[in-house]
Amino acid sequence: MDLQKALGEVVLAMEHLGQTFSQEIENRRQEGCSEEDLKRLRKGADAMRDAAGIYLTWAHHYINALNAGDSADERNFDTDEGGRFV
Repeated sequence: MDLQKALGEVVLAMEHLGQTFSQEIENRRQEGCSEEDLKRLRKGADAMRDAAGIYLTWAHHYINALNAGDSADERNFDTDEGGRFV
């Protein structure tokens, strides 16, 4: 499978997940779910959206690097080094 196509499928899936979370939060709000629980659900949905953004940014970066055929300037993000590029 083509990497760009696979990445596009992941983007669509993450968008669908975000929309589904938003709808579920709205459903629970209409059912009378507590504001505390709704806030927790919103925070979780926001965290997943942000994490997906980071993941997709890196995936896009590496696909571009592969397509360019130049890995000389490739740097790795190392969480063991305090989240620095090494």
